Amino acid sequence: MRQRETKRETKRRKHRTPEPIPSGEKPGRNIYDIYDEESPIAVEFRRAYAKLSYRMKQENKRCFLFTSAMPGEGKSTAASLMALTIARYRNTKTVLVDADMRRPSIHKMFDLKPRHGLSEALLGEADIIDTIRDTRYDNLKVVTCGKHVSGPTILLQADKVAEVLSELKFYFDTVLLDTTPVLPVSDAAQLASETDGVLFVVMAGVTQRDVVQRATQILKEGRVDVMGVIVNNASQVLPYYYSYNYYDYKY
Repeated sequence: MRQRETKRETKRRKHRTPEPIPSGEKPGRNIYDIYDEESPIAVEFRRAYAKLSYRMKQENKRCFLFTSAMPGEGKSTAASLMALTIARYRNTKTVLVDADMRRPSIHKMFDLKPRHGLSEALLGEADIIDTIRDTRYDNLKVVTCGKHVSGPTILLQADKVAEVLSELKFYFDTVLLDTTPVLPVSDAAQLASETDGVLFVVMAGVTQRDVVQRATQILKEGRVDVMGVIVNNASQVLPYYYSYNYYDYKY
């Protein structure tokens, strides 16, 4: 009797809805623990990349910035998942850059210790190529934020940013940047003008419409190409990293 109950319990565990995954702040959790190539999340990101890659080929675009209107909408998670998708799905040389100098998180997601990174490159203290870090996948590299600086907006001078991105594009097929939300500070709009386009992350059911409209207006006023919107929490399908739920991608 006990043996039959154990088998039923095992079967139930295999088919039950996944538990929400704890915050990335919890020790031992990283993007490798979350990413599963067979999961619905991975499928959605492959679909998103398929749409994005069409414009990449048609318009020769390969440097993109991830942002959102406000904090907590899942932009860093989306950037990490897209980076993994591109590197694994197309086997293209991809680099993910943590350009959020106020609340950097990419090093945590990829289980890396913070050390010299983008800040040092923009300050002229290191060559950007020397800041590149390995991940568990050969085709995916990471540039962490680097040391904390006061007034990071000053670092984002167009000439130096353009120089750094140009060097990365020489070595990599695709360059992705995770940066600050648009509304609290001007960093994202500043950086976006030096990229080929923006992927805008929205937390459905949380972020108000007028907030999203204001953020996208700021980007468009800077003549930034908002190439697509990644809708987070579109439905309660599969809870995962940072407790963010199902992603969908829309033009």
